[in-house]
Amino acid sequence: MKTPAELVSRSMLAVLSLLFCCLCALSAAAEEGKLDLTELNLEDLMKITVRSTTKSSLTISKAPGVVRVFTADDFERFGLETLRDVLATLPGVQIQEYRAGHQVAWFRGVQSRYNSKVLLLIDGVPLRDSYYNHFSLDEALALRHIESIEVINGPGSVLYGANGFSGVVSVTTKSKGRSIAGSFKSRTTRNLSVEGDLSNVYGYADYFDSDGFQPELNSDGEQWTHVQRADRSYGFLKYSGDSFEVIGSYTDYEYADRYRRSEQDYYWTRRPTYAALRFAKDLSESTELNVLAYVNYYPLRREKNKFEAVGLLEERERERNDTSLYGADVDLHYSLGAHEITLGTAVQADKAEDSFNQMIFPEVEEPQDNLTDPGTRRTDIGVFLQDVWQVSQTTALVAGVRYDILSDFDEELSFRSGVTTTKDNLYAKLLFGTAYRVPSYREYLDIESFNDSLEAEHLRTIEAQIGYGLANLDVNLTFYHNIYDDYITELFVNEIDRGGEIVELGDEYSVNANERSITGVELYSVYHPNQRLSVRGSVGVILRAKEELGGVDAEIVSTQVPVETGELDIPYLSDVTFNLLAAYTFLSSYTVGANILYFSDRDTPTAYQADVADENKDPGNTAAFARLDLHARAALGDGWDLGVEVENFFDEEIFSPPFGGDFNYDSEWKGRVWGVKLSKRF
Repeated sequence: MKTPAELVSRSMLAVLSLLFCCLCALSAAAEEGKLDLTELNLEDLMKITVRSTTKSSLTISKAPGVVRVFTADDFERFGLETLRDVLATLPGVQIQEYRAGHQVAWFRGVQSRYNSKVLLLIDGVPLRDSYYNHFSLDEALALRHIESIEVINGPGSVLYGANGFSGVVSVTTKSKGRSIAGSFKSRTTRNLSVEGDLSNVYGYADYFDSDGFQPELNSDGEQWTHVQRADRSYGFLKYSGDSFEVIGSYTDYEYADRYRRSEQDYYWTRRPTYAALRFAKDLSESTELNVLAYVNYYPLRREKNKFEAVGLLEERERERNDTSLYGADVDLHYSLGAHEITLGTAVQADKAEDSFNQMIFPEVEEPQDNLTDPGTRRTDIGVFLQDVWQVSQTTALVAGVRYDILSDFDEELSFRSGVTTTKDNLYAKLLFGTAYRVPSYREYLDIESFNDSLEAEHLRTIEAQIGYGLANLDVNLTFYHNIYDDYITELFVNEIDRGGEIVELGDEYSVNANERSITGVELYSVYHPNQRLSVRGSVGVILRAKEELGGVDAEIVSTQVPVETGELDIPYLSDVTFNLLAAYTFLSSYTVGANILYFSDRDTPTAYQADVADENKDPGNTAAFARLDLHARAALGDGWDLGVEVENFFDEEIFSPPFGGDFNYDSEWKGRVWGVKLSKRF
């Protein structure tokens, strides 16, 4: 571990290096007389339209809610390659490495072991497995075939129902493009991709494999070398007609459980396949109809190997949790004077297609069900109404309500109301809304750790934003206060009393906490002063984060560590996060850029690293850290581009706390990674 002094010195060096690059860029641009914003002919930031907040086109400044946008140009300019790269740049979002070989995104302090409290939409289609309600942030979804990403910080249930909880990530894919690309990174990481279009058809395919990163210590604090290999094959096809689109995608993603106990090796396979039909038609000058139908089949497999010693296999177990998700959305949008009204209905169902565990070594046993009801099928039927009323040329009121009928839980009523106003270059927003999330199969239906009394969790949020925008500058400050009722959290339980029968569990057990409340501010800025320089910066500050657990009967549930009751600080959150992206183009063909990420100190609970040997405990893992990524790109002519990059330039040891297992050792981020990329556009 680096000492605090080394950390500070390296962080300062990174900041000074970037500031020096920015000053050089600004100086060069000033000499060319290109810093006069009134004379620029670049993309007008304030005229970018978004659809995710209302399902109709509105500019960012007028759209209710907090929404941030990245385009394909941004991905290339800033060297962003994965969804993780994009989300890590946003205020209020904290990315964490989790032990199961994936990353999780905590929006505004809403924690989870999986990305089950954020909704991912690909061309409007929800993409997740229903067992964990999880989607991947890393190389599972490459950005080369993505046109844009809209990210909502805050509730989205009025438009999207159950899983639009702490945030919504809406991805729009390309319809045109012809290119090939290949990259090689350290740790034998390779990526090949190809895209093309013909008439109305667009296709994309890529392949990725990597030997992976080996942390110094495992989750039990012991040394043990694991196979960390990951590989992915991906294919995407889209047909775009005059008023409809047909979309299909297949992924085969295999990866190691990158951070296990020393004597265990786990391997995952995710094979999501989805198809969708989108139809959009103007029924009149004032009325638009949008229809989306989709199906998502999600095979999910895991192999668990446990060893007595290196090379000596003790047992091998295979787990299957295949689910499907299908549904249809119908939206009718029409203009009535000063009113923009959206009326919609949505039907969604998910199903457990196959779910079991089977011991295959040392002897084959009969499969054991993973769900209390292997034929589980759930439905959600929702209707919603939204009105954006343009009260004047500068002010609009928004009001929306949604009613959902759920097969396994109580009916839900979600609503939001707010006001947006603009004057000259200033804009302001005030919004109050609610959201809810239903438990995943894993949380309330698992054959061993089920909790059939688990309820949906709820959110109430108020947010206020003030911003200033010019043609190529947007800077805004957002205040938010969130209250989460019936918050679903997990406890590690030794045993549980099920109606007089004591069941040995030794696993996570989900319960509804009484309440969490989180208050914070987000500062965000996008700046394109000229064709050469692009800068994005963000600061997130959590002013207050409290939780009150309650609801756990010690006579029924025996936990590994005592459950603390009363109002407590929420552990593992950084009170301050900072990110700065900068890219500068010189001599028309060369671009250099940098990304700085900073997390402040994180609090830990009393059980932190309790099961780790004293000589390996390191409470300094949760100290503040800074990370610097660098990249450069050269346009070689005739459509060829050559790029180089270095992630974690100073090779810092960075950790995410062991959320979900307080007594374990922390999950380590990747060390330094260097890479080269060659691409050709046709």
